[in-house]
Formats: sequence, structure tokens, C-alpha cells
Amino acid sequence: MPHLVPTHSGSRSLFYAAGIAAVRFCLGYCSAHCRTPLASGLTLALLTLASGCGPSGAEPWKKVYPAAGKVRFGGQAIEGAVLILFPKDKSVPANVRPTGTTELDGSFELGTYSVDDGAPAGEYDVAISWRPLIKGEGTATPGPNRLPEHYGKPETSQLTIKIDEDTSTLPTIELKP
Repeated sequence: MPHLVPTHSGSRSLFYAAGIAAVRFCLGYCSAHCRTPLASGLTLALLTLASGCGPSGAEPWKKVYPAAGKVRFGGQAIEGAVLILFPKDKSVPANVRPTGTTELDGSFELGTYSVDDGAPAGEYDVAISWRPLIKGEGTATPGPNRLPEHYGKPETSQLTIKIDEDTSTLPTIELKP
């Protein structure tokens, strides 16, 4: 069963898309790594800003389908890797970039317009980065990408995903060192 979500056009859609992307990244990243009130507060502030950036009128709806999978690197599950899907269909608006963040067991759920809402049907090139946190005294910062550089770009990763209304479980993505 597809979820229906609004798409946006007009001059403010770029700000809306950027806000939603920032919120989705922060929610996924902070839920996996941030354990402080400051991180929660920053996430809430970004969510508030993004919700105010959207256009006021509803426009045509876009169908998204639940999609989940796993990522493994060198045969091991990795936690905190971020996937971004880039539609092969160049007519798809720039604000349609499904993303996901891996859990401890390497599993992820894709979301496009909100966290874990799914992805529109289509074929996608995939970029993946994995920047585990480096913990210091009361702080944590993302470390360097631990995956080979080519996985971080959709043009060079050689990773593709196909989403359709009948597929909710994606094949495991096996990354090589």
C-alpha cells in the first residue's frame, strides 16, 4: 500500500527540500549517535525551521512505497552509514532524494519526504558514506569516511536500487574494502 505525500514546486521548494533533507539527516544521525539535550534541541530547531519553509497550498501528491534493506562492508554490518538515492530519471525534481541511515545490524529504511516514509518507484544510483563518531571529552564529531571513496558518489559507486510497488525488502548491499 503506497503512502501519499505532497510534492512542492515554486520558488520556496528548494528551501523546503533543503530543510527536509537537513532534518532527515539530523534525525537519523542524532537518533543513532547523539545522546545530549543540545543535540535534541538542535534537531527540534531544524525541524521547526523546515516545517515553516514549505509552500502553503497543497499540490499534486506523489506515491512512495516502503523500502528497507541492509548494508554490509567487508562482510560485516555497519552502523551509521548514510545512503542517498539519486533518481536515474533526470525529470524527477531535485527535492526527491530518498535517504536512509543504517542501524547496528546494518538495516535501513528509506524515507523521501519524512523519515522512513518510503521512496517513489523508479531506478536509482546510490551514494553511501560511513563516518563513525569520534568521541572526545563531552563531544562527538563525525570521523573520516571509512568506505572507499568511490562509494560516496552516485556516478562512481556502481550501486543501483530499483523501487516498485511490489518490493519492500531490497537486496543486501555488499560493499568491498
